[in-house]
Amino acid sequence: MSIRAEIQSKDRGRTSWVRFSYPESTGFPASLCGALVAAGWFEDGFKPAPPFDGVAEIVFCSPGTYIFGGWTPQEKPKKLRALRAVLRKFSIPTETVRLGIMDLL
Repeated sequence: MSIRAEIQSKDRGRTSWVRFSYPESTGFPASLCGALVAAGWFEDGFKPAPPFDGVAEIVFCSPGTYIFGGWTPQEKPKKLRALRAVLRKFSIPTETVRLGIMDLL
């Protein structure tokens, strides 16, 4: 298994975050972490869930200037463009997911 990314947002939300899945045995690459931080994306600060079936996860977010750290309409395309550039550089397959209320419970 290689690293995979899901760009997630709440239904009709304008602020997104990215969840990476990676093999627990290899760890999360420091070079990818550095590239994300340079692009304005940071670990979300929550304790990660324990690995399952050898797969670990880590979540990165990019705080905005709107209420509760959300993104303004002007920030959204810039932040997603920066994220997608990093994902392309590292050839990471990406899926975009909109989470409904049942996903968030």
